[in-house]
Amino acid sequence: MSNRHENTVRITARVPVRIQETLQKAAELSGATLNQFMIQAALKEA
Repeated sequence: MSNRHENTVRITARVPVRIQETLQKAAELSGATLNQFMIQAALKEA
């Protein structure tokens, strides 16, 4: 059985609570998890 996380890394960021709340709400409105939303937004900017 292969590990689906074998080729992944963890990225962390410290943000103020207010920013986390805004990001969480945006993620929910788009139907994504916070992680998915942040990855999509970061890739779009990259």
